[in-house]
Amino acid sequence: MDFRFEIKKEGDRTVIQVAGELKGQGVAELERLCRETTGPLALELSNLRSSGPGGVQLIRELAGHGVAISGVSPYMELVLEM
Repeated sequence: MDFRFEIKKEGDRTVIQVAGELKGQGVAELERLCRETTGPLALELSNLRSSGPGGVQLIRELAGHGVAISGVSPYMELVLEM
């Protein structure tokens, strides 16, 4: 498995920590986790090493829908064009 997700609660907000490479099955799993989460949501990406096109698109869509994004490395910031 090239990816790992850790889910934490910070007050009323759910934080999903994404680690590894976000592609293929990982994109589908992250999308499912986000869809099942109620209330405020945040993604913590400090341990995200790389992402395929599907992962980039999902992160962009989530950010566009108000999901807080933190911990973006300079490399991933360029990839995501955030």
